[in-house]
Amino acid sequence: MIPPAAAPAAALPLPGELPDAGRSGQAAGRTISTDTFGSAAACRCIRAGRGSRKSRRDTREDNNLEIAIHRETSMLPALPEDDTPGGRIRRARLEKNMMLVDLAEATGLSVRSLRLAEQNKSTVSPPNLRRLSEALGVSIAYLGCFENLPEHTLGQRIKKARLYHGYTKREFGEILGLSPRMILGWEKDEYRPSEKYMKHLDTFLAILH
Repeated sequence: MIPPAAAPAAALPLPGELPDAGRSGQAAGRTISTDTFGSAAACRCIRAGRGSRKSRRDTREDNNLEIAIHRETSMLPALPEDDTPGGRIRRARLEKNMMLVDLAEATGLSVRSLRLAEQNKSTVSPPNLRRLSEALGVSIAYLGCFENLPEHTLGQRIKKARLYHGYTKREFGEILGLSPRMILGWEKDEYRPSEKYMKHLDTFLAILH
């Protein structure tokens, strides 16, 4: 039996007949068109362009927002000057960026009592003025508007100095070993302190200078 003839071997291409991968886009058995490369590059350029435009747009929006916030902040109305005890308490609280509940927590006073004080519907006692002074970082005299009190007589100066320190008549009397009634008599110029007490009073009166 005659064996079948072998299939003729495929002719090898001549060097000049080798396919040009750069032109045809064929490499390693996979066909990639040069048009595909061009389209991919174009897509990347388009996407990059869009990203750049978006980034620039976001930057402009951020800058506009910052300008708007600056203008809004700079155009906020100033707090009105209220030279009442309640107005000064409120102003000092707002300048500390505190809400009524914050001030209540810092002083141990109720929100209601603080609100009434700021509305000048109640008088703040000297001990509470001491608490407010410590929490708000301002003087007792400022919160109580005590700088407006007269000091023409010794009694007036004693009362003014007592309030500057934030003492009640009872507290001031306990410091000096006297009754509140005697302190009231001094402040009304009904009695004049003796030399013994004047030495102690000079220390308290120094706050007026």
